[in-house]
Amino acid sequence: MIQESNGGFVIGSKADFWPTHLQWPHSLPTQRKIAAILSAYDDLIENNLRRIKILEEMAQNLYREWLVKLRFPGHEQARFVDSPLGRIPEGWGGGHYRKHVCDLGRWNTIKSCSRILG
Repeated sequence: MIQESNGGFVIGSKADFWPTHLQWPHSLPTQRKIAAILSAYDDLIENNLRRIKILEEMAQNLYREWLVKLRFPGHEQARFVDSPLGRIPEGWGGGHYRKHVCDLGRWNTIKSCSRILG
């Protein structure tokens, strides 16, 4: 029996959700077709996982080049100044990243930015 609880969750037994009798395809050709389809999906998932790993490595390398080694596009023409952080491009400064995100308008209300900045 399924009942609604006070928290809005549905409560019931395992038998309420899981059929007691599952029918499997009996013919071997049907089973092979299903297996081929599932195998193709497994291959796609593995391929996408490899792509994700490559993209994550690319993002880390880009971050390192642009923001750690300061070899961002146009760095040859950039003027660098001394700061407590070391030599940084003119116009750059230190500070908490959250302030800069709010300055960029990521959060569109003053209330949310003040909550972010603490």
